[in-house]
Amino acid sequence: MHISRNLNKIPSYAITLGAFDGLHLGHQALIAALKNIPNTFSALITFSSHPQAILHPETPFTPLLTEKEKLTLLDQFGLDLVVILPFTPEVPYDKFLTCLHKKLHFSHLLLGEGATFGKDRKGDAASVRAFSKNLEFEVTYIPKVTYKGKIISSSRIREALNKGDTLETEAMLGRSL
Repeated sequence: MHISRNLNKIPSYAITLGAFDGLHLGHQALIAALKNIPNTFSALITFSSHPQAILHPETPFTPLLTEKEKLTLLDQFGLDLVVILPFTPEVPYDKFLTCLHKKLHFSHLLLGEGATFGKDRKGDAASVRAFSKNLEFEVTYIPKVTYKGKIISSSRIREALNKGDTLETEAMLGRSL
């Protein structure tokens, strides 16, 4: 619990957002960086439905974690807040960030390198950084985490699972299955 005796030193939120499907080592690095921002509360914004399932309903998709499993794992990271929102692909990134900023008054946004979001994925690094000046928040992109020289991703973990390679899967997840 944070206690403040000075209104000028009330922490704001540092936030990250994404599907966090799998909560692999890349996601864990992002959460660790989020929690290390001084004088902020940590908030993770995720979605009740995986974006892939909404954007491509014609393609069978099974998330790596159920919502309950994801929340159980997230609880272990000691975040101050987890927000679960419906995924709506038609919302532009700037409107999404404006709404979040009004509710959470965040001062920092952390994303994984290469992350895009919002309608037509127009919330890329250049546009988010430019837009951040309007709402006066800092943007940081965390470098990708690799395993055996390749970027860890939920897709790569799915491939390892499909091959039955539990050792590689567990190595990228940073935990046992």
